[in-house]
Amino acid sequence: MACVQPACLGAACGPTLGGWAQRDAVGGAGRTVPAEALRPRNAGGEGDAERPSGEDASTSSTDQGEPPQTSDSARGRDPNEPEERYGKGPYPNPYPILPRELQQWQKPKRDVLPGYEIHYHEDGRRFTEEEEEEFELQRKLGVVDAAYEEYDRECAEAFARGDFAPIPPPRLMRLPAKVSNLIQTARDGMTYMVPDANVYDPGISLEDALANMRAAVGYDDYHQQGIVTVTGTQELFKMEGQYTWLFEVRTGRFFEQWKSPQLSTSLGWNGNQNASVWDANMQGKVRLLDLDDLEVVHLAHWVRSGYYLNRSLEAKRVMTLSIPNYQPEPGEFLLRIRMTKKMIKGTIVFDRETWLPKRLTMKVFGTCEERWEFNDWRRMKPGLACLHPVEVIKEHVGSAGRTVLRVETFETRPPLTQAEENEELPFDVPIIPYQVASPEDPAPRQSVKWVGDDIVDVQMIRTESGHNLVRPLVDGQDIGLYVVDTGASIMTITKEHATRLGMEQFGEINVVTATGEFPAPFRRGRTWQLGPVVISDPLFMEVDHLAELVTGYDPALGPVVGAVGHDLFFSATVHMRLTEAGTDDAGIRLQRPEKYEALPDDASLMQRVQMIGGCPVARGTFGRYTDLFLVDTGAGGVDLIFNKRGVAKYDLLNARRRRGNMRIKGVSPFPGQEQSAVRLFSAEIPFVLGGYTFKQPKQALLCIEENMFDISEYVVGVICGELLEGSRIIFDYPRLRWAIIRDPIPGEEKAPYDYEFVTEWESLFGHNEELAQPVGFELNNNPVNS
Repeated sequence: MACVQPACLGAACGPTLGGWAQRDAVGGAGRTVPAEALRPRNAGGEGDAERPSGEDASTSSTDQGEPPQTSDSARGRDPNEPEERYGKGPYPNPYPILPRELQQWQKPKRDVLPGYEIHYHEDGRRFTEEEEEEFELQRKLGVVDAAYEEYDRECAEAFARGDFAPIPPPRLMRLPAKVSNLIQTARDGMTYMVPDANVYDPGISLEDALANMRAAVGYDDYHQQGIVTVTGTQELFKMEGQYTWLFEVRTGRFFEQWKSPQLSTSLGWNGNQNASVWDANMQGKVRLLDLDDLEVVHLAHWVRSGYYLNRSLEAKRVMTLSIPNYQPEPGEFLLRIRMTKKMIKGTIVFDRETWLPKRLTMKVFGTCEERWEFNDWRRMKPGLACLHPVEVIKEHVGSAGRTVLRVETFETRPPLTQAEENEELPFDVPIIPYQVASPEDPAPRQSVKWVGDDIVDVQMIRTESGHNLVRPLVDGQDIGLYVVDTGASIMTITKEHATRLGMEQFGEINVVTATGEFPAPFRRGRTWQLGPVVISDPLFMEVDHLAELVTGYDPALGPVVGAVGHDLFFSATVHMRLTEAGTDDAGIRLQRPEKYEALPDDASLMQRVQMIGGCPVARGTFGRYTDLFLVDTGAGGVDLIFNKRGVAKYDLLNARRRRGNMRIKGVSPFPGQEQSAVRLFSAEIPFVLGGYTFKQPKQALLCIEENMFDISEYVVGVICGELLEGSRIIFDYPRLRWAIIRDPIPGEEKAPYDYEFVTEWESLFGHNEELAQPVGFELNNNPVNS
C-alpha cells in the first residue's frame, strides 16, 4: 500500500485561552501541545472571558515574546494558590503553565521545518519512539495537506478578525489506541481532535493468527526436522551465482552462501543468543555484524525459515510480535516483528486466506525500505507438510538493488546427535577456514600480507578541503593519490585508470553519497600497496569525479584516482595525525595489528567502536546526551552534522543560530552534478569525544532533509574530519576500538571516564575482555596480516 504523507494528525484548532496550541502550516509540520495545557482548572469552565479592551491581536505579547502581565483578580487566580501553577497568558482565565519546552509555542510561530514534529501526552511527557512511530503510521490514511492548509488559513483569518469561535479541524480516521488520550475536549464547543471512534480491529487475536501461520507453513513438521538445506540460483550485483542456505527451525541457526565466478559472500549464526552473526564480505573479510547489519540479517532469516513462529521467543525476550494498529489492504493481515529492545522493525504481510507470508518490509540503514517477496509456495518434500517459496525477491525500494533467488532443491535431515554437533559446521565463526560444498571456489578472494617492518610511517597530505591523501601502488604502478576515508567501505578507482591497468569489469553495485546514489561496476586488480600493507586481488568500485571534491593541494603531486577506507583499516592498526588543513606535517603510521601493543597513555584512551556497513560508529556526548555518530574522515568543512533523526530526537532546533541553503558536495557519475542543495541550520553545540571536552562549542549543521547523512536507525549524525584536526587518531578495527590523543590546548580538559563503554566493551567473541590476538581471518587459510 502506498504511503501517503499528509499533514500532522496532531493538529489543534485555533487560539486557546492559555496561549497557543497550534499546528504550523509550513509543509504540514507542527507540534501537538498537551491537552492538559488547554483545559481550565475549574472543571465546569467559566466560559470565554472578553479580551481586555484596547488590546489588539497583533500586540497580545511583548517584543520579547512574553505575554502581558495581568493582575491576580483579572486572571481569576486564587491569591492563596502558588503563582507558578498558572501561566501568564493574555486572557483572564487561569490555566496551568505550559511545560518549559513548550513555552515558545504560546504564540503563533511559523519557523518550523517540514516533517519536524514532536507530540506530547496530557501530562507533558513526550511520546516514546514507538508512540511516535504509531502516530506516523496514521499518515497512511489519506488525509491530505490541502485540508490542513485550508484549516490553518481559516483559523488565521478568524483570529485576525477577532473571531475566536472554534473551527473544527479536518476529520481524522482510526487513531491508534496508544495516542487516544489526545482525544480531549478543551472546553465546550472546542474539540482538540475529532477522530473516527472506530479503531482498526483485525478480528482475530494474535495467538489465533500465529496458530494459523504455523499450520499454513507446516511449522510442526519443520520443528521436528534437523538442518534444512536449500540450494538454487541467485542473481546478485547483476551477476548470477550458486546459492546455498542451511537453517534449523528449532534453534534458528542459519548459514547462507552465494558464489559466482567473480565474487562470493557468506554469513551465518550458530543459534547462541549471546553470539553475533558473522559475515564474510565481498572482500573476503570475516567480521561480526552489529546494529542495523545484525538486526536486518536476523529478521530476514528468521522470517524466511519460520523461526519467528517459535513459541518460546517472546518468553525468552528474544523477539516481539504485535499486530499494527492500522488497516491493511483488503485480504491481507499484518504482523509487526522486531528483536526485543532493538531498533529495526519489520512488517510481515500475510494472505488472509492462506495465512502464508507474501512480503516482509523493513526500514534499513536509515534511508531505504528493504522488501522481501515470497512467491509460489510449494510442499517441497513428500510426507512433510513443510511449505517453502520457490521464488524469493529482495529489493531496496527506490534503489536499483535487486536480488532474485530461485529454489532448485530442498533437503531435510534428522536432528543432529551430540557427536554430530561436535563436527565442524558452517554456522560458527570461521576462525578455522571451512568449505561447504566442494574445495573448488572459483571466485578470487582479497588477501593481505605484511612486508617489511612491523611499524612504518607513510607520508600523508592534508588538503585545504580537509581530505587526507596518500600515494599507494596500484598493480605495482604509481598512478596517483588516494583519499584515506573511514566512510569508504570498498576501494574506488576511476574508469580511466582502471581501463589503463587492464582491470576486469563485472557486475554492479549501488553507491550512496551525500548527493544521492548511482550504480557503479566492479573492477578487480592484482595488488594495492601502501607501505608494508599489500592487498592481493583487490576489489574496486568504478567511481569518477572524486578529484573534483578535493581542493587545496599541489597539482604537481598528481591526480586523485580513488579512495580507500575499510580495506586499509582492517589490514593494519592505523595511526593518523590530522593537522590543520593545508599543512604538510600530517602523517599516517601503519602497524602490524597482531603485534600492536598500545602505550599506557593510548590504552587508557581506547574506546569501543562499532561497525555499520564497514564504517566506524562511535559515541559522542553533547550537552547531557550521549549517542552514536558515524566517524567520517572524508567529510570536511564542518565539525558535526546531525541528521533529521538526531535533530528531532534531541530537539536541536532550539540551539540553531541561522538557517539557509548549502551546497553539499558528493560523488556523482555525471559531470557538474557533484553538488546538491540542502537546507540546513547551523548551531554551536558543546561536545565531548574520545575523553576530551572541547574548549569551544563545535560548529554543527542540523539537517532536516529526509535520507541525508543517515546510514542507521542508531546513528544521529556524522563526526567530520574538521572536528578531529589537531589530533592523533588510532583505529584498531580488528579489536573494535579507537582512540583520540589530542595535543594539550589551553582550557581544553580531559573528560572523566564515567561511561561504561570507555572502560569495558564486548569483544568479537562476546566476552568483556581484551583480545590477545585480533580477530579477522581470510577464507584462504591465511590469517589477516600474517
